[in-house]
Amino acid sequence: MTIQRLRYFFLSVRHFPGVVARLASLLKEHKVDLEGMWTFTQRDDRAQIYIVPKDPESFRIAMQAAGWITKEGTCFRFATEDRVGLMADILSRVDKEEVHLQAVESIVVDGRVGCYIWAEEKDVEKLAALLTLA
Repeated sequence: MTIQRLRYFFLSVRHFPGVVARLASLLKEHKVDLEGMWTFTQRDDRAQIYIVPKDPESFRIAMQAAGWITKEGTCFRFATEDRVGLMADILSRVDKEEVHLQAVESIVVDGRVGCYIWAEEKDVEKLAALLTLA
């Protein structure tokens, strides 16, 4: 299993058609390569965007140039061979250690699972320690 600690960025933007396309175009213009991006409608007029760039500094520069305001935090990504019960095993350890999670996103492609896990800031180091034992 490979585990990485990554920087993620969070944006809350006005929800309108094309906002994600504009953001993607901005990142392309600044040659910002991404590990992942997730968007969610928050309410009728707001959308949440979570981005994990390969190079956090180039992402910061692009956001500053465009005047976009972001918040920053830590998330973890692991990748391994898929097996039945993998997520249950990992999440039960998280539960036993009483780590408060913000989000979990996982997907299986060609027999390998990739998973991003976000913990509340106060539990980031607990989650880091736990995942090194996974």
